[in-house]
Amino acid sequence: MKNPSNKKTISAVVILILVGVFGWLVIRNKLAVTPVPVAPPADQIVALEPVDKEITETGNLYEISIRYPYYNNTVIDTEIKKYIDDAHDEFVKSFTPEDPVLKEMFTNGNKGFLTITYEIKKSPNGSTTVFHGSQFTGGAHPTPFIFTIPVDNKGTLLTLADVFSVSTPEYLAVLSGYASGILSKQYGDAFFKEGADTNPENWNHWYINENGNLVILFGAYQVAPYVEGEPVVIVTFSEIKSIAKLEYFK
Repeated sequence: MKNPSNKKTISAVVILILVGVFGWLVIRNKLAVTPVPVAPPADQIVALEPVDKEITETGNLYEISIRYPYYNNTVIDTEIKKYIDDAHDEFVKSFTPEDPVLKEMFTNGNKGFLTITYEIKKSPNGSTTVFHGSQFTGGAHPTPFIFTIPVDNKGTLLTLADVFSVSTPEYLAVLSGYASGILSKQYGDAFFKEGADTNPENWNHWYINENGNLVILFGAYQVAPYVEGEPVVIVTFSEIKSIAKLEYFK
């Protein structure tokens, strides 16, 4: 006669084995599932390698060649496109086909032109798109111009005030004093002092370089004669560390 207790023991063992196998399968399936990374929104990413965009036009009186970056970032791309469109439209409006002066000026194959290109300057906490342009609408020579769009590493547009911890009049006084000293030594009597005074409009074009120094770009005719081009002043971090926000420079 079979012992009923043996049957119970065997059943219990089988149940334990089944539970163990089931548990192992569950754990294995969980481990086998590879989590899918969730990409941050595109507007929070600054592409390391932006895509080049180009605009080329040829008219009877002028030629246009523009190269600019596309970052796939709504805020940055909108700012860039606005700048490019404004420069383009302003240039085109200056050429009126009916203007006899322009017709006389641009004869024999001569034409006005607008060219814009760019470079990207990396900083410890972001980058700056630096535009270099030149246009000729008549006169003795072409007119160069510059424009900068600084952003942090999240793609947020920056103003000069954002990288300083003091008020605008305070940091402009420091920058003006430092830059004026350098430019005065460099150009002497040819230095245009008003171009580097504390007027905020004088400090629109800047970027922070890889070494954490502030680079100020001045336009043609702003602080010196045309022949001097577009002067650059590098303000070392040591000169402004007491009033600068460290996270943008280091």
